[in-house]
Amino acid sequence: MLETKNSRALANCRIHLDDVLGRLSDSLLAWVALTEVTISDVQTWASMAMTDQETCLDGLEEVGDVATMEEMKKIMKRANEYTSNSLAIVANIHNLLQRFYMALH
Repeated sequence: MLETKNSRALANCRIHLDDVLGRLSDSLLAWVALTEVTISDVQTWASMAMTDQETCLDGLEEVGDVATMEEMKKIMKRANEYTSNSLAIVANIHNLLQRFYMALH
């Protein structure tokens, strides 16, 4: 029974992590022509990516597979840090652009 629940939790993680990759890919493409709209989109996508990462871990936690959850945390640690840093950069993009005398497209 635990194996079945664990398999479902891992399958759910895969779906969420596929979504993360799609959202982060969209975010990278949006940087080519940064506008107010794309800044908002990137913030949304990065936030959703972080939520999907947490949802994956929550599902594993609910199943009670601590070992797999800890392994996934290790695997996702750097990705989570990068996503968080990217979200902070986007949140402060206007200040950053202003400091370098740049404007949005």
